[in-house]
Amino acid sequence: MKKILQIFLLTFLIYPLAGSAQSGGGNDSVVFKLSLGEVIALAQKQSLEMLVSKNSYISKYWTFNAYKASLLPSMNFESRIFDFGNSLEKVFSETNNTYIQRKEQSLTTGANFNINQVLPLTGGSFSLSSGGIHYENLKDKSSSYYSINPLVNIGYQQNFDGFNEIRWLKRMEPLKFEIAKKAFLQRNEEIAKLAIAHYFNLLTSQINLNIAQTNYANADTLFRIGKGRFQIGTITRDELLDLELSVLNSRLELSRSKIEIEKTRSQLRNFLMLPDKTTIDCDVPNEIPTETVNFDVIYNKALTNNPDQKNFNLRKLNADRMVAKNKADNGLHANLRTTVGLQGYNKEIQPIIDNPNNYQRATVDLTVPLWDWGKRKGELLVAKANREAELASIEKEKRQFEQDLFINIAEFNLMAEQVAISAKADTIAQLGYDITKQRFLIGKIDVIKLNAARTAMERARTSFLTSLKDYWTRYYDIRAISLYDFKLNSDLSVQFDKLIEGQKFSR
Repeated sequence: MKKILQIFLLTFLIYPLAGSAQSGGGNDSVVFKLSLGEVIALAQKQSLEMLVSKNSYISKYWTFNAYKASLLPSMNFESRIFDFGNSLEKVFSETNNTYIQRKEQSLTTGANFNINQVLPLTGGSFSLSSGGIHYENLKDKSSSYYSINPLVNIGYQQNFDGFNEIRWLKRMEPLKFEIAKKAFLQRNEEIAKLAIAHYFNLLTSQINLNIAQTNYANADTLFRIGKGRFQIGTITRDELLDLELSVLNSRLELSRSKIEIEKTRSQLRNFLMLPDKTTIDCDVPNEIPTETVNFDVIYNKALTNNPDQKNFNLRKLNADRMVAKNKADNGLHANLRTTVGLQGYNKEIQPIIDNPNNYQRATVDLTVPLWDWGKRKGELLVAKANREAELASIEKEKRQFEQDLFINIAEFNLMAEQVAISAKADTIAQLGYDITKQRFLIGKIDVIKLNAARTAMERARTSFLTSLKDYWTRYYDIRAISLYDFKLNSDLSVQFDKLIEGQKFSR
């Protein structure tokens, strides 16, 4: 009675699932048969993840270019195009020997040009400037004048607090850009791992669908044979119900497999940014991988190429910088400003140019911290403590990095053998099921042993796909860690210039 109830419930559930699995789709879809390598290549070319990675690198590229430009001379031009005034002004009257109010209308124009250049060695800056104004009194032309201040001015400014920000930037900014390049290469390998996950999800769905179709066909055939054998009394009613239950379970599994393959196919299609009408089928990799890697080679390449290793250096530099800055803030502050130039003031501009006046100025500012209730000292101690904490954290992460690298390489070198064993087990399980099925057909074994053989076959196929997926995932893990192609024995690289083509002068 229990088996009859199970059969009724399964029959009720199968038809809605089958209908939803077959809905959708069209006759005008394009079918692509893709290998694992092709899926990875497409992902690294046109996926959204690649677009994000590319733009992240471009952002870092222009940040580094802005830093390099800051070390070069900068030129600026400022202009007062129009400044009109109409007001009552208090002016001194020599006739009355007193101040009187007089309505004035004036027009002022001016311009200033300057060049600035930082000096990385000292942290100071040079400047060269020239500028002036023309003031025209519209009510009283005799009050109009030209003021050229400066006609030519050369200046220098220097802080003497012991902290040179430019020297720190010269050490840190190139390192940041190098990290950005390595991070882009590493992200390429991470995208390959995402592609592998999507690829094997779809491949597993395809194989599960094939298994489900085969199981359903076999179950239906065995049920038909079982009905005949039941009529002649060679199997019991319980065994016949088992066969019918197997048919219904197989149909239910077939419907679920159809839904799952559409789901995984859609996920891979969206990941690769392919049109909605595209139908993707994945090829089962025929070649059993055999690659292993040398620990010393990968270890040395990881220490040289991995962006995390370079980021450790950057973090240490930044911690040292903060200590140096707080030490400078804790001491005397002196600032020197010097200017030498020519200037002039006249009703006409030509006399100023012909006979300008010399001028010189030197200013030294000094700030001495006297008492701040330990604020500066506390900030210095915080910076030192933060540096020690950062150094300890870096050391811990380095050790963890080396340990993880050792484990990854050791596991990877065992995976080729595991894939070979899983492939052989899959073949044996398939042969075992075929033999068991033939023995059932001639009445040598019962349904229980047949179902057990089918389950073993499905598990072996799943195990083979899982081991293959794990191998290729770890394969790209090793590449991502070391940024090294151990097949070609060369460092990973891309043409970075092509990433920014068409953007150098775009707005």
